[in-house]
Amino acid sequence: PRAPSAGRLRLGGVGPQVHRAPSPLATADVEEIADAFGAAAKRAAAWGFDGVQIHAAHGYLLSQFLSPDGNTREDAYGGSPANRRRLLLACCARCREGLGPDRVLAVKLNVSDFSGPDGVDEAACAEIVEALDADASRVDLVELSGGTYASGMACLGDAADFRLASRVRFAPHARRLRARLPGLKLALMVTGGVDSRDAAVEALADADVAGVARAACVDPTAAAKWLLSEPAVSLKPPRPLPWLATIFGGRRSYVPGLNYGWHQRQLWRLARGADAVALAHWPFLLFFLPRALLFEPGRVGRWLFFKRV
Repeated sequence: PRAPSAGRLRLGGVGPQVHRAPSPLATADVEEIADAFGAAAKRAAAWGFDGVQIHAAHGYLLSQFLSPDGNTREDAYGGSPANRRRLLLACCARCREGLGPDRVLAVKLNVSDFSGPDGVDEAACAEIVEALDADASRVDLVELSGGTYASGMACLGDAADFRLASRVRFAPHARRLRARLPGLKLALMVTGGVDSRDAAVEALADADVAGVARAACVDPTAAAKWLLSEPAVSLKPPRPLPWLATIFGGRRSYVPGLNYGWHQRQLWRLARGADAVALAHWPFLLFFLPRALLFEPGRVGRWLFFKRV
């Protein structure tokens, strides 16, 4: 694996750590990443997509570059906040070139890494948003999310875990960001907990766009139905081993990817033309999770990586 720096990933709240330590990317390799993003955006435009989103959140590659915790480089892509966001801005520029002026260019950012003083926080996010708003690539929308696999946010159970004081998790951050940057031109989108029409209305009180993901995994027409005040299909993952949640502070899930896997399997059903149904966690626990923890695609043959619901 490759990364900005050589720090090994540790999954928050998880026992055995089996991920290999990454090798730091060479400067020339970093510059090629921006070109690859631009080429992907150009293909998306050629295939008729209305726009693309650059994922710079959740501890993935661009998120690692933005974070002083994951980026200890000493070249032009590390050190100062301006250097750490240099690759993101380069990716935006290449994507705008590939998309042309009329398609949507969005960026997904962490409003907080939730990893302590060494990660991205709300103030750092505001600086990144301000830089994107002023950039010549003309970013149209920033989606605010948060957390990384290392901070344990990836192990949250369902939409209820993303709420704070009965609010959509990142809506208050959007409101405070608007107050910090009163001249902001780009649109703000919030996600995390938008699992009903009422939650979407709540999100739109503080943001321009409400992101709907998990609800759409069981009913792709959910947002359209909410706009018409019609009920959408509502299915939730089962709660595994509730006594564990009681012992460990009430969290719904301490198995990495458990509920992500549940929603992924619903998407596989929808892709085959089947409806979403109530699924058990056991197939994920007995096969998909051990496969993900014990193997990496580069180590074993493709025959281990078939998909089945």
